[in-house]
Amino acid sequence: MNEVLVSVDVEASGPVPGRYSLLAIGACLLESTDKRFYIELKPSVERFDPTAVEISWPEEPAERTLARLRRDGIEPDVAIRAFRDWVLGHATDAKPVFVAWNAAFDWAFTHYEFAAAGLEDPFGHAPLDIKSYWAGRSGVRLEETRKSRLPSWVSAGLGEHTHRADEDAVRQAEMFRRMRAAIRG
Repeated sequence: MNEVLVSVDVEASGPVPGRYSLLAIGACLLESTDKRFYIELKPSVERFDPTAVEISWPEEPAERTLARLRRDGIEPDVAIRAFRDWVLGHATDAKPVFVAWNAAFDWAFTHYEFAAAGLEDPFGHAPLDIKSYWAGRSGVRLEETRKSRLPSWVSAGLGEHTHRADEDAVRQAEMFRRMRAAIRG
């Protein structure tokens, strides 16, 4: 079966799903980054780490961001259903593969929401982690896969990591494409 690689980035109110809320999902097709998905969710729990929220929305205090998301965000089960429909709409004859920078974090949040909504995760249980890919294929230690320690050509001209989930999904897709091209020669 063919695969369709989907670059995914999330923003959350803290480090683990269930205790903290998934607040935004951004995605794009790895080979066609103009095909994008973005949605902001209503917080599902009251607990939050102000630093985590303010990294993603630095223009306002965490309490104000969360109040706005409670008012304007999409219910988590509706949002995750919309994400699933978008993924499946682009993977009609292919297996969708979840690709992320630190996939353990991003996948855990989306997988939790799929389960909470009673939906099968279209990605299954095997996300592709860009950091691990780079470490394994280039021979560097995992510690050397921090974005600040990567060769400059990996992110040259891509702008800053903005913490807006769809923009970061596009940026990491391009970084991954460059890594694959360099390794393949």
